[in-house]
Amino acid sequence: MIKPFGYDGYSAFVSIFALLLLHAAQLITERFFGNNLGIELNNRYWLFIIASLLVCIISSIVIFMDKTVSSFSLSLVCGAFLLVNIIISYLMDDLVKSSQKALENQALRDQVSSYEREIMLQNENMEALRSFRHDMKRHFAEISVLASTGEIGQIKNYVSAMENNLVESRRLVDSGNTALDTVLNYMLQRAVDKKIQVNVKVVVPCNLNLSAYDMNIIFGNLLENAIEAQKDVKNPSIDLEINYLMDSLVVEISNRCLQKVIFKGGLPVTTKQSVREHGYGLKNVKKVLDKYISTLDFECSDERFTVKILMKI
Repeated sequence: MIKPFGYDGYSAFVSIFALLLLHAAQLITERFFGNNLGIELNNRYWLFIIASLLVCIISSIVIFMDKTVSSFSLSLVCGAFLLVNIIISYLMDDLVKSSQKALENQALRDQVSSYEREIMLQNENMEALRSFRHDMKRHFAEISVLASTGEIGQIKNYVSAMENNLVESRRLVDSGNTALDTVLNYMLQRAVDKKIQVNVKVVVPCNLNLSAYDMNIIFGNLLENAIEAQKDVKNPSIDLEINYLMDSLVVEISNRCLQKVIFKGGLPVTTKQSVREHGYGLKNVKKVLDKYISTLDFECSDERFTVKILMKI
């Protein structure tokens, strides 16, 4: 910068001007990219950013050492390198946003699936009730005839047959809170379909002040991990207990676990083969819990893995 301003040596003006330019670049960078500083980038993305920056710096030094290159050309090349790095940073920022939206969309799809499951259960219940009501007059007529002849044993058999035919779709959880029941019934039914023993105790108010979206993120991911951990486990089982005490939601999810659990950054490390595509579940749970006054603890003992949550809501 000294040569373009007509100085042969050190210049205080040029030095101060350079610092002002650096400060302006810092403010611009913070303005455009500071909103997503809390979002974690994959290590390989950071590697790409650092590699591109190092390539530009090394290239600039090589050009600077070449005395045949004019100061104007050097400034032009350095400016081009700066622009390239800004473009890469912008593209990486856009990639992070897209990844976050993809995760949110997946959570919404899971929530929609759980609601579809709940609607299906309700429709099955309504269909069974309509079918039973359709034949109700004939049932009463038959029972009346048997009663008039004093056939008490046949009446009992007839009533028992009516009870067996009136099959209600199974609801594993019926706490009265529709949003919570929906996601729990959906996930626990998946566990039952995989021959996993499920023990459930849920006592919460109907007007629980917790959004359906947050419920889906928390319980969907935790139960998904519990179900996944039961693969190749003999006598698989999942215990779920949710209570509401003193304006706080107390959650405990326990499942059999034969593999050794490794922790990193306070969270269990995924055991799935593709680590890059997995391992986001507990991170998303942690992000949701960070919106509340909450604690998230893990225990692994006696071949069981337990997750404990305390949320002030």
